[in-house]
Amino acid sequence: PGEEGAAAAAPLYEYERRDGTRLYATDPGLGGGLKRAAKPLCRVWRNPQTALALDPETAAQ
Repeated sequence: PGEEGAAAAAPLYEYERRDGTRLYATDPGLGGGLKRAAKPLCRVWRNPQTALALDPETAAQ
């Protein structure tokens, strides 16, 4: 991608919790006892939405 594409894409990091479960985030500095992989897995498109729309009918997992 060109410069515009690179600016629109963010590095995706893999984090591991103490219990071994994994989560993925574009934030390079998540805390809370999470261990981040040294290198990002890939780059992902940034969310163009400024507000997060939640579905109240969605069940928590």
